[in-house]
Amino acid sequence: MSSTGGALAVQLPVSVPRLFVAFPLNNTENFGLPLVLNSESFAPPEDRDGIYLGTSDNEINSKNKELFIVGCQTIVRLISLATQQSWAKTANATAIQPFATPSWANDGWLRSQIRDVLIQGFRSEKLLRTVSGNIVAPQSAWIPITQNLASSKELWQVTGQLKIAGDLLPCAQDQEAWGQSLQSWLPFLQPITPNPKEIWSVDKLASHLEGLKSVSGVTAALEAGQDAMAWINAVHALIVKAGCFDLFRQRALIPNENGNFVSLGSLHLHDKIDESLKDIAEQLGYPIRATLIHSGITSNEVHRVLNPYTEPSLVSKALELVRTRFLEHPLPGDMPKASVRLFGWLLGRGQTIHLDNYPVLSQVDSVENSVSRLKLHANSDEKQRWLAPIALWPESAKEFSDLFSDKVILHPDYADACANLDSWKKLEANGYLRLAPFFEAESKVSDFLPDELLLPEKSKPNSETPHVRSQIPFFSGDDHLVLNRARGSNKRAIKVLKFLFDYILPTDPRAFEEVTARCDNAKELKFYRAGWLTFLRNRWVPIGEGQAEPSAQSMASLLAAEPELLKRLSNERIAKLFTIMGASPADLLLRTVGQDDQERMSLIQSLAQITSAVGNNPERVKALAGAIEQDPEVLVFVEQRQQRRETVKRNQVLGALVEDLFKQAFEGTGLVASRTGPGHDYLVAEGEEEDAGRIEIDSPRGKVFVEIKATTTNVARMSVKQVQEAVSNKERYFLCVVAVPGSNLDVNDFKVKARFVVNIGELFQNLWREFVSMQNAVSKTPKSESGLAIELTDQQAKFRVDEAVWQSGMNFTDVLTEFKSRLSATECDAPR
Repeated sequence: MSSTGGALAVQLPVSVPRLFVAFPLNNTENFGLPLVLNSESFAPPEDRDGIYLGTSDNEINSKNKELFIVGCQTIVRLISLATQQSWAKTANATAIQPFATPSWANDGWLRSQIRDVLIQGFRSEKLLRTVSGNIVAPQSAWIPITQNLASSKELWQVTGQLKIAGDLLPCAQDQEAWGQSLQSWLPFLQPITPNPKEIWSVDKLASHLEGLKSVSGVTAALEAGQDAMAWINAVHALIVKAGCFDLFRQRALIPNENGNFVSLGSLHLHDKIDESLKDIAEQLGYPIRATLIHSGITSNEVHRVLNPYTEPSLVSKALELVRTRFLEHPLPGDMPKASVRLFGWLLGRGQTIHLDNYPVLSQVDSVENSVSRLKLHANSDEKQRWLAPIALWPESAKEFSDLFSDKVILHPDYADACANLDSWKKLEANGYLRLAPFFEAESKVSDFLPDELLLPEKSKPNSETPHVRSQIPFFSGDDHLVLNRARGSNKRAIKVLKFLFDYILPTDPRAFEEVTARCDNAKELKFYRAGWLTFLRNRWVPIGEGQAEPSAQSMASLLAAEPELLKRLSNERIAKLFTIMGASPADLLLRTVGQDDQERMSLIQSLAQITSAVGNNPERVKALAGAIEQDPEVLVFVEQRQQRRETVKRNQVLGALVEDLFKQAFEGTGLVASRTGPGHDYLVAEGEEEDAGRIEIDSPRGKVFVEIKATTTNVARMSVKQVQEAVSNKERYFLCVVAVPGSNLDVNDFKVKARFVVNIGELFQNLWREFVSMQNAVSKTPKSESGLAIELTDQQAKFRVDEAVWQSGMNFTDVLTEFKSRLSATECDAPR
């Protein structure tokens, strides 16, 4: 061992690679340590620097082996010292140049020592400075190596974005040297250590990527601010460069649309599939996004080997799932909602062809609280051409939706899934369903006008060609159809009529057109253009516990409590409808206002009287009816007038009776009662009192005047004239009040019930004075000024006498004494 030219040389007598380690000495010069193993001569060490190793087991070779081992250990310690002192390029000293050992040399021993002493020393000693500045043993580090076209620097750069890489990767200035050193070790380590753990290859980076499992896992593993997808694409690029494309097939390295890593074989390319369709497929239980490559993956090499997954393919898969899983009972999970969404998606994009044989749900049955499973069919049979959701019906039809069974109407969710009415119209045009409870269609005719057809049923003819006719879907036939459901409910039957009045007739203006058809019996027969009219002639009107065909009698029973509907019979088209059904409007109206023949006859006579009263003028009768309809107060006025006439008549009879009883009561008393003046009839407001008139009572010694009032209430009223005379003749003016509950009254009843107020004039004196004062004030008030005027009509004033006043008066027995006392006084004249 000698120092030559500033270098320490150790020469060994075998041919091995020259190991040259250069690093700064005192940061000013390079310190070179060549280790030369040379087999050029067997000369003693004196003539050349080196250690000679032979193949024999002699003492010299044994000593030289020991020196070689010590030399290797010294190199490791020296490099460790240089690393601790932060000398530059210490990593370069760890590289071992390749060599070939001659056949006569002890190659096995030499290689084992290089591996076990030198290389293992390098691996286990803290010689590697990491990105974070720590010094670690290389075998605890990640040392990137070049792999095919993927350089160690590229691998180091990509790996360096991981959070944990800072404590594992060599620092930037040493990474290439460590990579070269590690690759120089591999011939010595293999096959004993075929894959040293410090080797950081593209394969290991791929394995690490797989362990992160998802894009979110990558995001969590990267340094802050790093883009996960960009990093994944960088890893993929290294895999391709390294010639390791099969790793994509063997490991889960590619994120799908859910962000989870899967292998290449389970992925497809995204071929412009609508995101909402993917959502529907997922809801149906098909994980489509798990089979599609993440849109952020940019590797052309990966894309080239993938097959595209097309939107039509996904539509087919979704349809298959809906049709298959709709057979399950009950419907699984989100299947109902998902199938509705798929329906809306297809309909909204005009793909109605896919809706043929598509399963759908009815709206919820109000009785059973369940939905029915239906199927849509193109150009379907009428019994399976369901009604669209009610929200899509014409406004005037919606209020009648409950006439139709819930089992024939699509669930409201379908309208929410696609609100575009034009799309629904296309579906209707293709014969899948009806958008309204009314339609027109061509069909051969077999229901002709009754008066056109008088043939046996078995000989029923048919038209030779189809004709366009209007129809109401699900109107008659099975038990769940409109007319059949009406049979057991008056309320529903009445609503059927409203449905016809308010929706069908306005929608079907040509309903009553009579069309002629050439028939297969060589005859030409007529029919109504409205095919639905035929069904109305069947037994559907509820009568008691059964049903009847429409007639005046059955309809009168149905509509007896529906005056508003009966009024509508004046409408020409509605009257025509009833006529066609077999219910004469005139007969019907007559039956609804009369309970039996006698009552109806009475009504007919009353109508005749009204007609006669207006001069047998039908227009005036119609005008009178119209006036009463438009202003019901007209009828009230007529009734009030009639009541007044009856009251006057009753008053006249009752007044005459009371006067007669009054006279009878005084017979044999020595007093004579007689009427004064011509007598008068009174019209009493509200029927509260009856006026019998003023009576004069005479005796040989004078006269007293009695005002008789018969009342059916608790008050009696006196006129202005009567009160004036009572006040003017206080001593000779009496008030007699008789409470009369009815006309059955005799003289004894009169004597018991009659009460006499003998001081009525005094009682009214103050009120009379106020009344006179009020009249004077009114008379003095100006009635006009500058074109303005007060108009006063005649006001009828009455003076009321409450029951408490007249009931406290004298009875008949006492008043006789009072009369006689008054008449025994001084002579008096009749009141003026």
